Amino acid sequence: PTSAHLLDMLLARAPDFPVLIILSTRQEPPYGKGLPQAPALRLASLSAAESRSLAQQLLGSDAATDVLVEKSEGVPLLLQEYAEIMMDTGGAALTKTQVSLSLASVIQSKLDRLTPQTRSFVRAGSAWGRSFDPTLVTRVSGQDGAAVDAMVAELRSLNLVLPSDDADVAEVTFTHALIRDAVYGNMPGADRGRIHGAIADAYLGRAEMPLVEDHVLAGHLGKAKRFDAATDYYVGAALAAAKKGAAAEALVYLRAGLDSITALPEGEERDHLE
Repeated sequence: PTSAHLLDMLLARAPDFPVLIILSTRQEPPYGKGLPQAPALRLASLSAAESRSLAQQLLGSDAATDVLVEKSEGVPLLLQEYAEIMMDTGGAALTKTQVSLSLASVIQSKLDRLTPQTRSFVRAGSAWGRSFDPTLVTRVSGQDGAAVDAMVAELRSLNLVLPSDDADVAEVTFTHALIRDAVYGNMPGADRGRIHGAIADAYLGRAEMPLVEDHVLAGHLGKAKRFDAATDYYVGAALAAAKKGAAAEALVYLRAGLDSITALPEGEERDHLE
């Protein structure tokens, strides 16, 4: 919310200065419907001709492009993933039934090809978000730290993650936000809660862990179903935001805290937190 407020201030003052502001956004608030003072360039799906051209570049031939174009529905990410499936099968023409029907099924096929250790590793990494530190993941999930380079290399070979552009940054990043979401959604619920709880405990222990803001810690606690602790940290995050003058963020954190409270069983503790 504060970032949106800052952008609103910039947009209000921009006409008085020689400045160009370019904003990209999904079709969701606060700018999904465009801005009255700015032209909107809406990115449509690729046309059939554009999809076919991209498919030919990816495959290096015209083989099976019709199926690829149809199943990708003009979405470049899906087109790339389906092209990889075709290349992995030796470039043979695929029937419609042989092409996965969703990004989730494509990612599942990639996860199935990973070693069990790397599959657990990338699922745990997805709990951090779009980017994660491989060393921290192995430490928190109790995996073999000596194998981290091999696991990252395995993920890169399947185009699931990319290294940071900054050589001094140890993080890797999922190649697309939707790929991260698909990997995270693939994780069994019990494992998801356990990993978020382990992340929260690691941050609380502070041992060799980077500092993290209260709202991030609260999010992990909430996903681990430790709602009372999550509420405390959401309140702390709200107070910190209010001190900085970020009233909108403070309100978001307070609402998240109230949501955590409603997940608690009725009783004195819940009444006290409310």
